[in-house]
This record gives sequence, structure tokens and C-alpha cells, in this order.
Amino acid sequence: MRDLNCDLCGLAGLNQILSEPVIQEGNGNDIKSLRADWSVRGFWDSQRTALFDTCIFNADADSFKNQTLQSVFEEKKQIKKSKYSKAAFERRASFTPIIASCEAIFDKEAGVYFKRLATILSKKWKSSYSQATTYIKARTQICILRSVSLCLRGSRTPWRGAGIVDAAAIPLNVSEFE
Repeated sequence: MRDLNCDLCGLAGLNQILSEPVIQEGNGNDIKSLRADWSVRGFWDSQRTALFDTCIFNADADSFKNQTLQSVFEEKKQIKKSKYSKAAFERRASFTPIIASCEAIFDKEAGVYFKRLATILSKKWKSSYSQATTYIKARTQICILRSVSLCLRGSRTPWRGAGIVDAAAIPLNVSEFE
């Protein structure tokens, strides 16, 4: 998920992308080192770093049996925010948790992230917003489903994409080719 989002942000033309940036240095005693999954400078605001961290959980687990999906999303989001928000604030950065179930159902904040990314991608590719959104959702859903399914995953070697450079390589509108 981290590598996919770094690649998508790179495709969108965002240049200052870091994988696993250190947010807080540990001192070995009472303060632990803290890393986000990825950071992008200029994603939400110009010249401001945006930090992102993901949480993918199994909504069908016994521990979530008596909770609604929305309440589990809120619980996971609060855990992430309590862990990262203070350190992000000290770095003058924003923090956005990307929470998803293993069936690729996303939280509202993740949806806002994908909408912003689709807006940037559609401008860069000079394509429609809906094509960019479809592209992002398809890639993200496949990434999550592939990571949680042994049948699709096959091995634990990292997968670096299918050599697709931009949205032009994927026909999203079949009627154009008839």
C-alpha cells in the first residue's frame, strides 16, 4: 500500500515523496522512534508536508463482531491520530490516516485523500476526474486484495506494478474501442 501510494503521487507530478519518513526520533528510553508510511510535500497545502499512515483490518474478526463498520473505522482512526498527530504538529505537518478493511472498503478520510489525488492526476493527465478516480480505486483495491489473499499473492516478493506509466495504458472506457 505504501509503495503504491508513493508511485501514484509520483505519477501525479508530486516530487517530494518519502517512503517511511521519520516523524520522531527515539531516545532509547521513554520516547520511541515514530515513522509514517509515506509523506508528500504540497499534497494538501503548498509547501507543507502531508504524512500518511495506513491501517488495514479484518472487519469480520471476532473482536469486531458486535460493532458497526463505521465504529471500527472511528476506533482505528483515533488510535492512529493519538499516535501520530502530536509528532506531526511538532513538525508543522498534517497527518491523514488511511483506514481500510481487507475487503477494500475505505474510511471517509481515505476517500478524501483519493479524491484529492484523483484531482491532481486528472489535471496532470488531461483526462476526466472519473477516469482518474477509477484508476486509483482499481489499483488500490487490487493492492489490498492481493496483499490479504494467499491465492492472489502467491509469494512475499514485492510487486512493483505492471509497467504502466500513465492512465493512457489502461482503457477505462470500452465504448471508445468499439
